[in-house]
Amino acid sequence: MKTPITFLAIMVMTTLLHSQNIKSNTYDFLSDNFKNTPVDAKPKALWDWVNGNFSLSQITTELEDIKSKGMGGFDIWDVGTFVYGTDQRLVGPEFLSDRSVQAIAHAIREADRLGLEIGLITSSSWNSGGTWISPEHTAMGLYTTQIEAQEGQKAFTLPFPEIVQEKRAGRSLVHLERDPDTGRPKFYKDVATLALRYENDSILDRNNIINLSSKLVGDQLSWTVPEGSWKIVRFVCAPTGQPLAVPSPNSTALQMDHFSASAQKENLEYIFDRLEGELGDLRNHPSLKYLYVDSYEVNSGIWSPNLSEFFKDLHGYDMADYLPALNGFTVENKEITQRFIEDYKKALSEMIIKNHYSLGEEICQEHGIAYAAEAGGPGPPVHNVPFEDLKALGSISYLRGEFWNRHNSLEKLQIVKGIASAAHIYGKKYVEAEAFTSTRVWQEGPAELKPLADRAMCEGLNRFVYHTFPHTPPESGVPGWIYNFGTIINTTRAWWPLSTSFHTYLGRCSYLLQEGNFVADVVYYYGSKAPNFASPAIKIPGLSHKGYDYDVINTEVLVRDMEVDNGQLVLPNGQRYNLLVLSNETKMNVEALKKIKQLVEDGATIIGQKPTTVHGLSNLDKRQRDLDQLSNELWGETGSNQTLGMGKIISSKTPDQVLQDMGLGHDFKYGNNDKDSLQFIHRKYNGMDYYFFRNVNPSASALTVSFRLTGKIPELWNAETGKIIKYPVYKDNGTYITMPFNLEGYESIFVVFKEGNEDHIEGIDTKSSKAFDQPEMLLSPGQMTENVFLRDEGKFKIKYSSGTTISKKLTKSDLLIEGNWTLKFPHGWGAPQIDTIDNLKSWHEFDNGTKYFSGVGVYQIAFDFDINDTDLIQLNLGEVYEISKIYLNGNDLGEKWHAPYSYNITPYVKSGTNYLTVEVANLMNNQMIGDSFVPDQYKRTHSNIDKGPTPWTKPWSDVPLKPSGLIGPVSVTGLSLE
Repeated sequence: MKTPITFLAIMVMTTLLHSQNIKSNTYDFLSDNFKNTPVDAKPKALWDWVNGNFSLSQITTELEDIKSKGMGGFDIWDVGTFVYGTDQRLVGPEFLSDRSVQAIAHAIREADRLGLEIGLITSSSWNSGGTWISPEHTAMGLYTTQIEAQEGQKAFTLPFPEIVQEKRAGRSLVHLERDPDTGRPKFYKDVATLALRYENDSILDRNNIINLSSKLVGDQLSWTVPEGSWKIVRFVCAPTGQPLAVPSPNSTALQMDHFSASAQKENLEYIFDRLEGELGDLRNHPSLKYLYVDSYEVNSGIWSPNLSEFFKDLHGYDMADYLPALNGFTVENKEITQRFIEDYKKALSEMIIKNHYSLGEEICQEHGIAYAAEAGGPGPPVHNVPFEDLKALGSISYLRGEFWNRHNSLEKLQIVKGIASAAHIYGKKYVEAEAFTSTRVWQEGPAELKPLADRAMCEGLNRFVYHTFPHTPPESGVPGWIYNFGTIINTTRAWWPLSTSFHTYLGRCSYLLQEGNFVADVVYYYGSKAPNFASPAIKIPGLSHKGYDYDVINTEVLVRDMEVDNGQLVLPNGQRYNLLVLSNETKMNVEALKKIKQLVEDGATIIGQKPTTVHGLSNLDKRQRDLDQLSNELWGETGSNQTLGMGKIISSKTPDQVLQDMGLGHDFKYGNNDKDSLQFIHRKYNGMDYYFFRNVNPSASALTVSFRLTGKIPELWNAETGKIIKYPVYKDNGTYITMPFNLEGYESIFVVFKEGNEDHIEGIDTKSSKAFDQPEMLLSPGQMTENVFLRDEGKFKIKYSSGTTISKKLTKSDLLIEGNWTLKFPHGWGAPQIDTIDNLKSWHEFDNGTKYFSGVGVYQIAFDFDINDTDLIQLNLGEVYEISKIYLNGNDLGEKWHAPYSYNITPYVKSGTNYLTVEVANLMNNQMIGDSFVPDQYKRTHSNIDKGPTPWTKPWSDVPLKPSGLIGPVSVTGLSLE
């Protein structure tokens, strides 16, 4: 008799099958898209239409070219330039004029056709604004004028405040629209008029501040002055006149009021009217993804006509009596004054987030697209950014930061970790950054950019936006007109023809870093002050950042979304953390503290010091009593460790110590963990874990690397080649999977772990060493194949996890490729079209026109080789500047854009004579230098930039030449494992 299958058993079997199916589908899904990257992971660029110039045919050409090279799209960026050089100043139409809109529409239609993505800046240059902005909607400041008043006086004339016409480097920083009759701004609003009596020059008693706002009519004030000496201060909101930063010449206009909802509505509705008038419903144009706003850099006064009303709604009291604090006075005492300043800053933060970022997203969504913004700073001291970054970023769809190359304040401009944290805690997919911003034009090759890119990705970046990709109409020449900042990456760059591998690498990495959830042990609450910034990367005291990762969380998400599940802190989007760490600030938001108490009672472990007070003035006594009660319940009277409910609040241990106590060693660790050798990021997707890590040093590192996982099979996913291979050598001790790695300088790799268990190599022994003890015996991940992983000659005993031991012998053969090389250059660029050389050297060391050549040169040579059953044969090019591409016996083996310039030629090399072609691209620098020595009519390059290596440094004739071409030595290495 057959045993009946119960309903429960059927459910269990179905669940298991479904789970296995999901895991199988997950692997196929990830691996397929890793090899063939979707467009939303591919790098894009700020497409600067310099001085408003464009060419419709060149727009099409550039879009087609970036698609073929592996990029995903553009952000159209109408912008001017600071530098004009000796070239003619070409000027295009005003941004969003009829001709401008037609060109934008052409770009969008072509991107639709090509399956690319387009974003559009909301102003010419930055920060939001244009000729369509009304005077009452331009950037505002708070201005004052004051007069002395003596006892018994009854009538006064209060002059209008002066708004200074500032200039810097000959450029006006103020462009006020003034009434021709009065000379005053076309818009202004009186905020308050106060009478002040004080005993000294800085301290004011509240009883000595009298609000006279209702008594001011025009410029006339009627008021009988009481006993004593008084000052009457008039506070006026008026436009600052701050213009757009670097607009195209026909687009000069004022920046908008970022705190005003009506200003944002006027601004965006104008843009949508212009676009939809040409394109119709934007939902019919899938390439147009968002409108884009640059980083907030409004450096004039900060005010808005409705700020006083917003402040009162937010805090419950009138700010008028405290306004002297904004002019440096102490009102009542230092504590009261500081608390008012906190409330003022909080109001600014909430107002701009609500009326600019959140409203911007809302309006864009109504029109079928999204809103993108660099809403994460950089804040002070770089820019006067008045808001909390995480909340601002969480209010939009596309979160963007920035990072630079070669800048004196590089760390202050590394705005990535905070952007990533906002994406993680708010459940946003994309972590973008304005990438490789620089002042050194045409100086960098991809190899120099690699460590910058890899660092940003380890901090959470998952989509690159190159700063910049100049659009080059034919009349601008080569390399053409550019905005004067940026690592230029465009079609006129000398190495552009060989750049596909660089874009593809960034796209593959970005894809994997977009999927699943970020893995971190720690979430760090950065408090509720305003402004507040998580970037540059916060260093949490007592946390080993080499082995543990973290996110930063704000009050909004902490209070609204965070819960506890089996001792872990969880968010609705699947983010999980083991430990909450509080900032060391003594001030705490009461609602946040209530939530912290709830989390502890529910089982969370939290580290932090006992807070002592609250922010701000509003309802101060009650909030202080509530905070005292809550903090005593959590920390006790002494502020020591406490167990409360199912959780703990800890004040006497570091995060490292607490995590170790919880049985959680480093998520990622490596030999010489005391040194900064590696940097990592860990993500998880449907049961698959994957780590991306990089060698932070320019020299090779041989290390054992351990991952806090067990029962999984590791694979190497090579983002440069798209190849996936099993990593054959590892140990699993039930807590960690440990693997030996030999990493080249700045090498990076994905190690992907899938569920399962199979026989693998746990040891490789020679007479003198073991692979786990000396991982330099291994090939680097980029060179490794499934069959060959060793690099040292000799006999080896290979021990498998099953207990099997086998003996192998590795032999090595080397061939130096020497002889006469044929070297070819394109016609018309000064270098000989065909040359024969008997030794390899840099192009700048030649005596002929090769010295100044920039572009792609082609080397050819024949060599003999004996395969002799070799398992792995590698071609090593030695030194190369900057990118190589090789063909062997007619087979295209692809590009290499950083050291080591080595290729696996095993499938393509043959016994006997082999024919090798090497294409090499260098930098534009040398051609710019060479052209500086010839008359204008003979120059091959044309640009508005006539100095280098920055647009302001020195004439090109004084700039040093760069090494270029194939320098070698070129060799072939064969490895045989038998």
